Amino acid sequence: RKIKEGNVHEDFQLWLVAEHRDGFSKELLECSEKVVYESPQGLRQNMLLLYSNWESSDVWSRVDLQNTNIRMLHFALAWTHCLLQERSWYNQKLNGSHNIQYGRGDLKAAELLICSQSDEYDSLRHLMKDIVYGGKVDDPVALRLISTYIDLIFSRDTVEGKKELMCGIRIPASPEFTSHINTISKIPIDFEYPGLPPNAKYSLEKSKGDQLIKKLKQIEFNVDTNDVKHSKAFVDAASSVVSIWKEYCRQCKQASNENSEKKSDGHDGKHSLNPLEVFLRNERHFGESLFTELNE
Repeated sequence: RKIKEGNVHEDFQLWLVAEHRDGFSKELLECSEKVVYESPQGLRQNMLLLYSNWESSDVWSRVDLQNTNIRMLHFALAWTHCLLQERSWYNQKLNGSHNIQYGRGDLKAAELLICSQSDEYDSLRHLMKDIVYGGKVDDPVALRLISTYIDLIFSRDTVEGKKELMCGIRIPASPEFTSHINTISKIPIDFEYPGLPPNAKYSLEKSKGDQLIKKLKQIEFNVDTNDVKHSKAFVDAASSVVSIWKEYCRQCKQASNENSEKKSDGHDGKHSLNPLEVFLRNERHFGESLFTELNE
């Protein structure tokens, strides 16, 4: 309240670091300058960012160049760290569970373990599971997931490149930094949901739709437009609807342009003899046309 009223010294500064919480003070947010950091989505982008940070902070140069095993363990660590970040993000979006943040402190602790336990795989796996990554988790399902990943990734055969990690990727045997970057660059760019079934993307889309419907039901349409507070609340509640509407309009326009190009090339797809495919194509076309007409 004192900050909002301006009863503070002109040189007063307060830095707060916090994770996202629904019950976070709105008054504090309104009178603050906010900086938000989010890791890039995707295993490949996360690993490239992590290696870039290692290079700029001299972590890579401090590791013994002749000890190839430690370099290979660093690749396994980067894979594990980014993989758990991706799974935590997915679980939060799917069922609204708490998004567990694995930060620099966890990564630094794991780096120290790798340098001290590079030849003791059993001890390394135990400390990774029970202290570094499993220490902040109380959900038994999440703990089992972490344990399974660490057992697979930090096995001797996987670290030495005898077994692949996923999608044909193996840990590089070379200690060179560029070799690791080249291996990471081979990870498919659309490798969004590692270790999940093929329908994971659709489950996530369904969850987003359910959350959107819930927000729609919470919007009150009888707000007083002259009331600034109520108007702002309405705009905040409807912002997600507007953003999804704009995104779908963009997709409809893109699909319409692609269909026009196919028709101009003489490939309109009407030669298909599958009735179900023809029906679904027509339904989608009519839906996109209706949506475009409504938007106009």
